[in-house]
Amino acid sequence: MTDGQLQAVARDLKQYIAELRQIPNKTGSGFQICNALGRGILDWRIRNSASRELGFRDETEFNDFLTHELPLDEDARKMVLKSHGVKHGIVFTHADLNMRNILVDGAGKVSGIVDWECAGWYPEY
Repeated sequence: MTDGQLQAVARDLKQYIAELRQIPNKTGSGFQICNALGRGILDWRIRNSASRELGFRDETEFNDFLTHELPLDEDARKMVLKSHGVKHGIVFTHADLNMRNILVDGAGKVSGIVDWECAGWYPEY
């Protein structure tokens, strides 16, 4: 791909991601952080996430879950908790966007985004 085509792909992806982030969570599940059906998220970074029901009522609950099992001393844990004190918007996210999941046609245009199994509502970071 040419530099111009790469820039066009980046521009298109930026627009697509911005549009995705506007999709409201209307699942009615009671979970703010959940998959597209309002159930537990699938996140390959989380051990056994495929066999667990990982829906979270809010970002604090999600962050607590992510850090609970980390082998941290008390000072490090306090630093992590402080950094998690910043609240983020919860937005719809692909959650596995990488080169193998972005389809580009011969002209260098984005023709599709695949592999949506991890998609759902997550903190905007």
